[in-house]
Amino acid sequence: MRRLSVFIILFGCAEEDRSNPDALWTELISTEEQNRLEAELCHDAIQGWSETWSIIEERLLEEVNVRRAEGADCRTEGVFAPAEPLEMEASIRCSARYHSYWMSENEYFNHDSPGGDLGDDPWQRMERTGFRGDPVGENVAFGYENPGQAIAGWMSSDGHCANIMNPSANVIGIGYVQGSSYGHVWTQNFGYLAPHDWE
Repeated sequence: MRRLSVFIILFGCAEEDRSNPDALWTELISTEEQNRLEAELCHDAIQGWSETWSIIEERLLEEVNVRRAEGADCRTEGVFAPAEPLEMEASIRCSARYHSYWMSENEYFNHDSPGGDLGDDPWQRMERTGFRGDPVGENVAFGYENPGQAIAGWMSSDGHCANIMNPSANVIGIGYVQGSSYGHVWTQNFGYLAPHDWE
């Protein structure tokens, strides 16, 4: 129903601004909703992504930014000062979603995705979704039932903790899937996007 009402509004406003439909679309939907929609574009399997899964992804981002604001001792990886919050970026969100989907479908838990449509490793997946920045890292997990459990698990692992706290990262993509024998599957893709690459 909400999408139908958006299309009605677009039709009603078309006469006023035919020259810039993108600007009109941006005004009609929230930034969060726009990010969700753009994060479905990298692969057919990601289209029509569950709204519940999207909300869980956004709750995990909130948990990540709470931890970054606090600073952390990642033990063998060092002590990290508080870091700036990360923003969800649509293209690497799509790569993270695809990898969670791929792991769930193939029941194969790894950073690599041999034979996957978007490439065999995190760097290829992020590049092939059109990410214009630099990949920084990836965290994966399964079995954790909610964002709080997932972040606690990663923060207790030195390398995963360091990825979350890495001050070089300024954007993140998060993909959450529920299904298969793994139950809950989580992927975080971290990247750096230079100011001139922001739209």
